[in-house]
Amino acid sequence: PQSATARLICGMHGVLWAWEARGYGFSDSVGESAQEVFTDRLSAADFMLEQAAELNPSDPTPWALMLRSAYGLGLDETEHRRRFDNATRLAPDHRLAHSSLLQSLCAKWYGSHDLMFRFVSNATSVAGPGSPVHTLVAEAHIERWLGMLEENEEQARGYWTRPVVRSAITHA
Repeated sequence: PQSATARLICGMHGVLWAWEARGYGFSDSVGESAQEVFTDRLSAADFMLEQAAELNPSDPTPWALMLRSAYGLGLDETEHRRRFDNATRLAPDHRLAHSSLLQSLCAKWYGSHDLMFRFVSNATSVAGPGSPVHTLVAEAHIERWLGMLEENEEQARGYWTRPVVRSAITHA
């Protein structure tokens, strides 16, 4: 009953199970009943992850996973940042925490391409050599490219050959 690990696993499974119910398409492709199941599952998972964080305050993983539920539940930016700060206070280079905040800052959720790229620039500027945080550069470019596919498929075709994109990814 007091196992942080059990709650972490239950919460992690709940987050994945919630997204499975919702699907991975854009919000306009999610039916009302799927959205309801998604929200219920995500809320339950978030509760389990909060308990895991309380039971094992030195583990950053519940906080990182709670970021996934934060953008799914539509929580505000302050809550996203609080969860990110709690995870990265415990593990400054926590890959999942950084990736999850990137997702919430991208245009398809609550941010913009500019906001997402500023976050990536700030995060990678303080990350040391070999840090997994540097993979955010490629992840951000993938998100930008996916956005372009929705906006202008013709323009998206040439995205990966742009010198600035290739240079950024190579440098990372």
